[in-house]
Amino acid sequence: MLTPLARFTHRLPHATTPVLARGARRTAPRSTILFGASALVALAAAAAAQAPTFATPVVNYFTGDCPAISGQGFPISVATGDFNGDSMTDLAVANYGCGSVAILLGNGDGTFGAPTQFAVQRDGAQGIAVGDFNGDGKADVAACNSIGHSVSILLGVGDGTLLPAVHFAAPFTPVALIARDLDADGFVDLAVVTNGTNSLTVLKGNGNGSFQLPVGNAVGDYPVAVAAGDFDGNGVPDLVVANFNDDTALGSVSLLLGTGTGTFQAAVSFATGLHTTSVDVGDFNGDGKLDVAAANKSSNDVSVLLGNGNGTLQAAVAYPAGSQPLWVTVADLNGDGHPDLAVSDQDRSVSILQGHSDGTFTPVANLAQAGAFADPIAITNADFNGDGRRDLVTVNLIGDNVSVLLNTSDRVPTAVAGPDQSIHTGSVVSLDGQGSFDDNTPSANLQFQWTIVAAPPGSTAMLGTPNAPTAAFVADLPGTYVVSLVVINSLGQASQPSSVVIASYNLAPTANAGNDRVALLGSSVALDGSASADPDADALLFQWVFASKPAGSNAVLVGANTANPSFTADRAGTYEVSLVVSDFLGPSPADVVLVVAITGLQAAENAVMAALQDLNALPPSAFTNRGNRRELTRLLAQTLQSLERGRRARARAQLRDAIERTDGCALRGHRDAGGPGRDWIVTCPAQASFYANLTAALAAITP
Repeated sequence: MLTPLARFTHRLPHATTPVLARGARRTAPRSTILFGASALVALAAAAAAQAPTFATPVVNYFTGDCPAISGQGFPISVATGDFNGDSMTDLAVANYGCGSVAILLGNGDGTFGAPTQFAVQRDGAQGIAVGDFNGDGKADVAACNSIGHSVSILLGVGDGTLLPAVHFAAPFTPVALIARDLDADGFVDLAVVTNGTNSLTVLKGNGNGSFQLPVGNAVGDYPVAVAAGDFDGNGVPDLVVANFNDDTALGSVSLLLGTGTGTFQAAVSFATGLHTTSVDVGDFNGDGKLDVAAANKSSNDVSVLLGNGNGTLQAAVAYPAGSQPLWVTVADLNGDGHPDLAVSDQDRSVSILQGHSDGTFTPVANLAQAGAFADPIAITNADFNGDGRRDLVTVNLIGDNVSVLLNTSDRVPTAVAGPDQSIHTGSVVSLDGQGSFDDNTPSANLQFQWTIVAAPPGSTAMLGTPNAPTAAFVADLPGTYVVSLVVINSLGQASQPSSVVIASYNLAPTANAGNDRVALLGSSVALDGSASADPDADALLFQWVFASKPAGSNAVLVGANTANPSFTADRAGTYEVSLVVSDFLGPSPADVVLVVAITGLQAAENAVMAALQDLNALPPSAFTNRGNRRELTRLLAQTLQSLERGRRARARAQLRDAIERTDGCALRGHRDAGGPGRDWIVTCPAQASFYANLTAALAAITP
């Protein structure tokens, strides 16, 4: 038979983890400016979301009985999973009276097959959880036995059946449990509520279907349910426990912050209502911090405690439910992006509390039907027919059945702003919201509202056609742009904003002023910046300036805003010319070219010295004979002496003599092999550099 508190000492079917709803707005990076804190709110507030609705009549499914034991099965808790690998949601129900777990296989259309029962311990099967306890990819079941003081593990075969139960000891009167990896070892652990010892007990999983000895943590008075989540934002699972508090009637929830090792800090309790019977979690106000909802049997309400994100909760706010609410489950039932609450009430009804963006709730329905909800002791949610809506199922203690409520809510439309983009600054950003959709309105008939909600400082970007399915703007500055899309259907329902992030980049150009050089005094020096480049292929602007020039020089750059300017070297010495190139966003670092202006004599000396170096580097075989090599060397040495003494005419004559012995290849394409002007260097490659230096020297001193 049932214990007096069996009606509310049972397992939390699931815990809702806060997630970013599809299309929710991202936080803009620091390098952007947000436009108006109310911009998105105004867009999304076109109409209030409709209340959730469910198909009628509600359909009941038998969960099994046991005539040889207690007669009735007394189902007391329910969990969901896929037990036969068909990707359809099935039900696992703990039958308290039979001491069994019943599996009801889902058909994928919201209907379920007949139950198959698997024994745990006679009488007392109470809380139930689903997880993969041995790592084989198949759903297993854990059930806590309040009379047998144990936890039964039934490993899944993968065909909808379970292996015989293996029992693990638990403290006195385990009534509820959840399956989570609490110590980050990759193995599923169990957190078990034991109201006989007022504790929360952890059984660490070994990854093979077995569990270690239990380790207890003190909680409040008469704990009855547990949920998991991250309440302090450190990525480690925490636990929240509902305390019935039988002595004083005032219930509470205890928060246990996890250490990441499967152990927990001391519990901190927060007041709720009268006789708290269950707990679930979610992000009710969209601030990224986990909140708590707790059902209170004797005050006929649900307590909502908003989380502070640091492991503490705000004071409870009560919202009315039906008579004697026993269980609460959190889900977005109408598709508006805000979690709602569904509550199983002992008066044979289900209460629906619609959630709002600020974390408040409004009671919008109390669902009742003759023949359904026969003492609905627990409730959970899942998508039973694959339509994307969260459906509900209650487990009915007196009815030996579950009641399935298929969700028929008119969901708000879904805005799809498209994928994030990375583009070159100055380009047109094309936005496409044609992937947005709605149940009631063809996509082509949706109203569109695009808004730039963040942009780089100084940007003047504006959207073209902001009320069309497609929009565009010019990314006028480098940085990050965030554009939001809200769509509105024919019922006036607005979607949650969907955002697209556009990264606008511009790479600085590179100036190249060319190679350093030597120029003759009085000559025109042509500069070349054509090797300057822009990685983005932007058009370049050129700006040349003298960074320095010889004292007394009046040189002026001609064409200083072109790639190829020039100037006349009017004084001997070094000219330092700087080049900066700019694209449409800004300048490059400067590049400098050095031009050394020398006199003709200096230029000729340099060229003759280079010719001597070429001569010395040639092998003996490059000359007609050793004597001619020696004579050519002597002739160049004499030329240097003439240049050093300023005897230009003599130096010119000497250079002509030397050139005559090396000009065959340059003038006739082959060496002069005979006659008075025959070449002393016999190969054309050897003549080439030598001849070039001599002719340059001659040109430098020729008027």
